[in-house]
Amino acid sequence: MVLVRYSKLLNKGQKEIISHSVFNIPLCKYCHKRNLGNNKTTLRKYSTRVAIRSDLTNNCFICQNFFVETLPSIISQIREHLSDFKEQVPTIDIGTILPFQFYENEDYLRSMFQIRGNMNIKNQINSQIREKIRNTTSCRINHSNPEIRFDITIQNDRTFSIIPRREFYLLGRYRKLKRGISQKNRTKGNHLHLDLYNPKFQVDERSIESFVNKIINQNYKPNSFKISWTGGEDKNSLVMGRGRPFIVKASGCTTLIREKRVFIDDGMEIEFETIDSNDIENIHRYRQLVKVFVLLKGNQDNEQELNQRVKSLVGMVRFGTKKKTVTRNIYESRIIDKRGENMELLFNMDNGIPIKQFIGGNDPIEPALSEVLRLKCECINFDIIECMYSR
Repeated sequence: MVLVRYSKLLNKGQKEIISHSVFNIPLCKYCHKRNLGNNKTTLRKYSTRVAIRSDLTNNCFICQNFFVETLPSIISQIREHLSDFKEQVPTIDIGTILPFQFYENEDYLRSMFQIRGNMNIKNQINSQIREKIRNTTSCRINHSNPEIRFDITIQNDRTFSIIPRREFYLLGRYRKLKRGISQKNRTKGNHLHLDLYNPKFQVDERSIESFVNKIINQNYKPNSFKISWTGGEDKNSLVMGRGRPFIVKASGCTTLIREKRVFIDDGMEIEFETIDSNDIENIHRYRQLVKVFVLLKGNQDNEQELNQRVKSLVGMVRFGTKKKTVTRNIYESRIIDKRGENMELLFNMDNGIPIKQFIGGNDPIEPALSEVLRLKCECINFDIIECMYSR
């Protein structure tokens, strides 16, 4: 029986098969079972009989003995990474990048033996890693939103690298119990990058964003994170009740904190809890109870007529943003106090309505308080009394 090297066969094609009476293909037990577990292992190809040998003395034709010699080291390194989590076992997922030669050799074998519908080598590698890790560490597999994803890259010489990518989402709620606190650090200018030498640009150290940065870096210790706000308010606005929600997406955390936590600092209260990525879409839609302080300019109708006009604001509000028309709803609108030119209004409205625009009517918005009251109205400031969530 003549043993022909499969590399020569791939390089020279069909002529190499024809020139020998027997062509042997060595397979490890994993690649053999995956591809030929229920199939015949020999066939007649032109004038040559092609035979499969389950042989551990030679390198496997498909995986180059990856399952036997390399896979145990990968599993061992992943377990070392997971040993850092003493108290809580994270959810994980596994992803691999394999050498192209693995796929090419398996496709060649399957074409030769007309094998269809079997699991491919990448799926088997991922499946075996997940099963070994799950059985030895009690980690749960989560494909959609894992707390740690291990990205494994295997080179042609079967050396490998493992990069743990830890992503998590935090639902934050902030309360501003003192006036004069900005939401964001950037309070002047419209610059994308920090420029300390530009007098039009100013960083406000006493802001919700600065406090969030401090909390995240000291308590969650991620490599990077991004804050997504669900709305904003003036520097002199209060935010009370359960607070305005926002989302933090972070990666590379070394500390997983699942329980709800509250942080307090000089008029600011911020509450954090971890959430699933599937919950994010609904967080931006909520109602808010808003108290608005308005200055009226012009000849006023009697108080009863003003009350009726304010109540007529209940319904749909349309306004333009980013070259599209947005609709939101007002569920309650009433006067809670009026003294001469000063008036306090209470609105139960969807999040997202631009309040100053809605009061003054300077930009396209329908309806607007100024138009409904037939007076020039100026929004002095507004407070978020409560945010009402659907979840």
